[in-house]
Amino acid sequence: MNRILLALLLLTSGFAQAQTPGEERKPLRLDVDGEIAIDQQGVVYQHNLSTILAPDVKKLVDAAISKWRFEPVLRNGKPVAAKSDMYLTLTARPADGGYRLSIERVRFHSSRQATHKIAPAYPLDALRAGVGADLLVALRVDREGSVLDVAVVQGELVSKRKRVNPAMLKSFEKAAKDAYRKWKYEPGDGDAASDTTLLTMMSFSTGDSDRVLGGWKPLDKTQPNPIPWLPAAQQAFDAEGLRQGQSIALDGGVKLQTPVAGTSL
Repeated sequence: MNRILLALLLLTSGFAQAQTPGEERKPLRLDVDGEIAIDQQGVVYQHNLSTILAPDVKKLVDAAISKWRFEPVLRNGKPVAAKSDMYLTLTARPADGGYRLSIERVRFHSSRQATHKIAPAYPLDALRAGVGADLLVALRVDREGSVLDVAVVQGELVSKRKRVNPAMLKSFEKAAKDAYRKWKYEPGDGDAASDTTLLTMMSFSTGDSDRVLGGWKPLDKTQPNPIPWLPAAQQAFDAEGLRQGQSIALDGGVKLQTPVAGTSL
């Protein structure tokens, strides 16, 4: 594809903010959400991108995804067709008067939908002060969908004020835990595994809290806490792209065989 044309397509499809004329061109990035379905052999037979792309850019991404191969998903020892949510990052780096498009990273995860929710009680001291919070929470859910355990993995207070009492975060964590213990999720898929660990995001917001809602972003103010019921080898997780109301499972996702990260389109 003509590199200059590709540059125009990227910039007109919301890929990045416009750059000042004469300014040194910088690498561009776009996060893309979608869904993928594979057959018993791990071959992609369907995929959908929920993020809108320029037609020619979408054509390149679609062609790459259709060639991916996965490890067969087993249920009770037998290969089955499977679906998974998909989150990938496209990058465009300056090259030959245009940009070279590539897939920087990709993540897959299965999800569980909540069937019964309880709204958390907003901490009164934080409400009066106009303070909000974003919490990344881990849930241990059994096959029937009951929440067995709750742990706050990461949290951040959100406020327009320069000085906020950090102790308020504990109040938000308690409110979230109390609410999640009463939630119910859809039953598991019948696999041999009993419990599932879910990651979910809960946001508390008032009209006075300074927030731009969107995808979950890594928090700089606190270090992630370990998930108490998981062994050390399973503590690594990727919550980037997680949005308010979503719950992703840390186990049971599809596994990609094709090398993807860093490949050009």
